[in-house]
Amino acid sequence: MSTARWNTGYGDSARLAQGGTPDGGLTFPLSFSNPMPDNQGYVPLTRDVNVLNMSVMGNWWLSETSQFNSGYEHDVQFAIQRELGSGRNTWVVEAAYNGSLGRALPAWIGIGEHVLPDAYHKIGNIGSLLLQPVPNPFYGQIPAGSSRGGQVLALGNLYELNPLWQQISTTGDPDGTSNYNSGYVQIEHRFAHGFGFLANYTLSKLMEDTGGIDHSSPGSNRFPQAGLGRKDVYSLSNYDYRHKLVFNYSVELPFGRGKRLLNNTQEIGGKILDKVVGGWVAAGTTTIRSGQFLQVSGISGNSGLWWIAGQASNGASERPLFAYPRVQYNNDVSGHQSLVGAAAYTPYMNRDAFQVAQALPGLLQIGDVGWVIPGLVGPRFSQWDFSLMKNFGLGKESRYFQLRFEAQNLFNRMNAGNPDGSVTSATFGMITGQSGTPRQVMIAAKVYF
Repeated sequence: MSTARWNTGYGDSARLAQGGTPDGGLTFPLSFSNPMPDNQGYVPLTRDVNVLNMSVMGNWWLSETSQFNSGYEHDVQFAIQRELGSGRNTWVVEAAYNGSLGRALPAWIGIGEHVLPDAYHKIGNIGSLLLQPVPNPFYGQIPAGSSRGGQVLALGNLYELNPLWQQISTTGDPDGTSNYNSGYVQIEHRFAHGFGFLANYTLSKLMEDTGGIDHSSPGSNRFPQAGLGRKDVYSLSNYDYRHKLVFNYSVELPFGRGKRLLNNTQEIGGKILDKVVGGWVAAGTTTIRSGQFLQVSGISGNSGLWWIAGQASNGASERPLFAYPRVQYNNDVSGHQSLVGAAAYTPYMNRDAFQVAQALPGLLQIGDVGWVIPGLVGPRFSQWDFSLMKNFGLGKESRYFQLRFEAQNLFNRMNAGNPDGSVTSATFGMITGQSGTPRQVMIAAKVYF
């Protein structure tokens, strides 16, 4: 059960080993017929901490922080408005600034209780020797089938704060920071003379180091490298859209009784025409925004360097390095040109601009590519949503029949998604999907009474 880890020690629980094997994954002690050899993974009810430790040591451990709080924020707002015109011809112009500064924000996965603080500067000069096997001083004290139970360990494992576990991480540590600043200009014509309009342009910037508490969202879990702390991942957010323009409108079409066109309802033909073309209202929303700031990642998974460098796990990837001499990483092409199968296909990003971090003699490399790359923005997005509706009276004013035609993505624009950002992937720089949905049309009818 997914909640078993929260109850360990308070009742029997079973947990399959998730920390690999002593030989780097070459063999696996688990099988369908014997999922817990030597009772590995079985945690019996106990009040003895030593017995409990022997049941769980050698693998990775995840639990909620003991100091969880929801964080706090400082909000700053300033706006100025000006009315232009008068009466039903009034337009309202507004300019505003919004600032939201988040502090002590909970992070999905903390930095890691096993991570040596500032490991890069303290042990980085040991370099590839960190990967060399040495005798395990804890051999026999840890379950033999676990990743820490073998006769040898990598030297770097002994520099961890808790070498008896592969990893100890907490969720919800209140160590996150965010700084959001935005400004917008807006113009509005409130509904009058059969017409209403609202347009808003926003320029924003979001800097943060934790992402969202929901670890399943893109970019929501940031992993500092080699004990460098949150400063290593503080950067622009890939949740932020720097430029965004939205306008909404509602227009009564000028046909039929009381309107400028086809308004002769004295004759039977005019009455019929009024029923067909009169009383229609068109409304819509248009969204145009810039793309997201993109991430580029290196090796994902349990590589030796990945552990020794002291990153948290649960989906972390090593960050790559910029190639030296530097190579332009942005190919400056459209999203459609980078779509899989495009006639003049060109990758959105240049793979040659990046290289995977390595452990070298006397040097432990860690990525110098930021969590996102400020000069690398995904394809922009635009969409027109439209609706057309009319009410037909059913005697009393409160009773009427409404017919609606609605179209999402009216012009069926294909908005390219973000490219694959893994430098070790065969599809690096390739766009294989779209943002948003194809055109969807709906016809609906309602009776109000």
